Amino acid sequence: MAADEDFDDDYDTVLFQGALSGEETDLGAHAKLVRVGLPRAKDLVSDALQRRAEKLRLEPKGSAAQVALYVDGQAFSGGRMSAKEAMAITQMLKVLAAMDPRERTAPQSGGIKAEYVETDYEIFVETTPTRGGERLVLKLVNQLARVDTPSEAGFTEELKELIREESATKNGVLLISGPPESGVSTAAIATLRSIDAYLFNIFNVADLGGREIIHVTNFEGEEGDGLEQKLARVIRKEADVCFVDPITEQTAPIVYESSEDICLLGELPAPSAADSLVQFAHWVGSRAQAAERLRMALAPKLIRRLCTECREAYRPNPKLVAKVGLPPETTVLYRQPKEIDEETGQQMPVDCQMCGGLGYYGRIAMIELCRLTDPVKQVFVDGGTPADLKAAAREDGQPTFRSEGVRLVAEGVTSLEELQRAFRK
Repeated sequence: MAADEDFDDDYDTVLFQGALSGEETDLGAHAKLVRVGLPRAKDLVSDALQRRAEKLRLEPKGSAAQVALYVDGQAFSGGRMSAKEAMAITQMLKVLAAMDPRERTAPQSGGIKAEYVETDYEIFVETTPTRGGERLVLKLVNQLARVDTPSEAGFTEELKELIREESATKNGVLLISGPPESGVSTAAIATLRSIDAYLFNIFNVADLGGREIIHVTNFEGEEGDGLEQKLARVIRKEADVCFVDPITEQTAPIVYESSEDICLLGELPAPSAADSLVQFAHWVGSRAQAAERLRMALAPKLIRRLCTECREAYRPNPKLVAKVGLPPETTVLYRQPKEIDEETGQQMPVDCQMCGGLGYYGRIAMIELCRLTDPVKQVFVDGGTPADLKAAAREDGQPTFRSEGVRLVAEGVTSLEELQRAFRK
């Protein structure tokens, strides 16, 4: 039974369709909570989806609770409600996600399948105990808006060619790094998809959360297998490339040893591409050894795209063009549209059905690269800091966040104002 088949007369209201885990939920056992919490939960989630939020945060603060919505990475107020309403919503969503509504002293996570305006969503639910109750965080994933190709993720043709070139050796390690919510997982999938699956035998031993990647073989191994055993089995199947779970201190030596016979791709949590190279070498125990296998590291930084329906063209000052480092032939740039209230002189949101008046729609990644070419490798082996590695990569002509951001501004994908905001974070 759909969780809300008695509440589906409003077309623009979200329909909850069961837990992502597939576990059945007995709503009859929570009849009172359903009467109180389900309509409020539907209203809250529907409003978030209507406003294109990718994340919702409900934070208890004394007798009230504050809602924050995140649209293209930017936080907006979603209003306030009583603490009792917030608790009812939280407990209702826990039930729908097959979580335990009685457990309020430990973190929990789950998920809900949903539909909104004929679009499928996956809603990931997380709760964390606080002094005032429980913090609720929802991650709202539009199944039609998933980034599926390297180009959609911000990968240039040059970057895709480099990835193909480095993976063609059929050995070594490619790292994808960055802090949480910086687009690392999307960049990792895009890296994997940049490799020519018709030329190379590509396997995956990582947990992709049920996501399927065309022409990539998901390999589970045998019961009780660890990473070392899985990679040994994959190598025996004549794999050329394999994607692994995020690399840790425990798995880094295994990745290093196995990469003699196969090209391995994996995430490594680190502030930058250069930091991930240094961290991997530390876990392996030797920079010289690590340099034998490391091919390159890349890191994404997300930036908002200008809305193509309402972006405003303007002619930039030539001095600004030179100062920013834009191509000298740049004569037109784009920015968020500006409508000024004649009475107050304040900027007003424009009437745009696509972006809702925000001036931006979606995000794209700027990709920083640190490839171990000979000059960069020498700095690495000699003990250079991440800053030294970044400088060496920049001198070697490798893309940086700044150079990629300037390129996106010149191409009209984003604005100078957004680029400045992204670097102030």
